[in-house]
Amino acid sequence: MRIVTPLIIILLFFAAVHAHAQQQIAIEGKVLDNNKDPLPRATVQLVGSDTGTITGKEGKFILKLNNEGPFSLTISSVGYQSRSLQLLADGKTKPLVIVLQEATLELGEIVVTGESEKTLLETSALAVEAIELQDIKAEASDLTAI
Repeated sequence: MRIVTPLIIILLFFAAVHAHAQQQIAIEGKVLDNNKDPLPRATVQLVGSDTGTITGKEGKFILKLNNEGPFSLTISSVGYQSRSLQLLADGKTKPLVIVLQEATLELGEIVVTGESEKTLLETSALAVEAIELQDIKAEASDLTAI
């Protein structure tokens, strides 16, 4: 009886862990750009939660979820249009292949103008003071006395 009780507890523990492991499913896939090249560092997020992941160098991702059901995923990457998917994950879902299209954004015209320092000095207002030649000679003679 002493051996049977701990053995039953251990078996119940493993049954609970196994049941929990069965509930967890993984959604796998690959994110590509419109040229069918892998898209690294794209974000794959479960809508309405903090659960998400990013793609690796080959554009692949694995998102582990705790239960089955219909899910809504948002896939996004800088420079690409975000994409939302609705899927029913039941543990038998085949790997997804998601293609993101480049986001095109037309910017307005930019005009760059420049002026040289000489032009800036010529066009800016400067204080001008007239000095007589005699004043300059007087100051120069004071400097030679030093």
